[in-house]
Amino acid sequence: RPAVVFFERGEQLTCAGLDRAVDRAANALAALGVRHGDRVAVMLPNRIEYPVTWLALARVGALMIPINNGYTPREIAYALTDGGAGFAVVDETCIPTFVAAPERPGALTDDRIVVVGTSPVAGTRSWTRMMERASDRFTPARPVRGDDAVGIQYTSGTTGLPKGCLLPQSYWLLLARGATARTTVPAGRLLVQNLFFYMNAQFLLLTALNTGATLYMA
Repeated sequence: RPAVVFFERGEQLTCAGLDRAVDRAANALAALGVRHGDRVAVMLPNRIEYPVTWLALARVGALMIPINNGYTPREIAYALTDGGAGFAVVDETCIPTFVAAPERPGALTDDRIVVVGTSPVAGTRSWTRMMERASDRFTPARPVRGDDAVGIQYTSGTTGLPKGCLLPQSYWLLLARGATARTTVPAGRLLVQNLFFYMNAQFLLLTALNTGATLYMA
């Protein structure tokens, strides 16, 4: 059964395909050096690699810092430094703005930036090549628990600089189960109109997985 469908891009994964892709991405990220507790900035449009990356980081026990696609270089620099990002996964359409950030953590060197698509920046890594080399069976180096953080979700910053909310694995699972419990009629299809960096897309993905529904992403 289809688990997630990006209908405007013509991309989809079945439940089994998503499971394999997430394990493969977890192996690829671990081979890059991503470890339990590491913080990884992710700046992608709505494409299949976004949910795969988020779930893969969750399996490793690493934290995703979702970067708003509309951020300016200065705003990107703030999220990277405040969140302590040591790695990044960035779309080819976003990489020029991303590398224009006036500062970033010292650990976030170009060889720790994975580009989905073609990168104009020498020294960055290719998502496609990393995935081709990775196995699709993953076992975490250490157990991942409910109170382990899975991401730093930044607020909109309407009253000042955005605040980073440190959200554990159990937060997302309870949010998805609560959303399921509130529905009187089980949904077979869920629609997401937001970009994936926004938390609605993330919790609705987990809600779909929890109920066996298909997530349709614009």
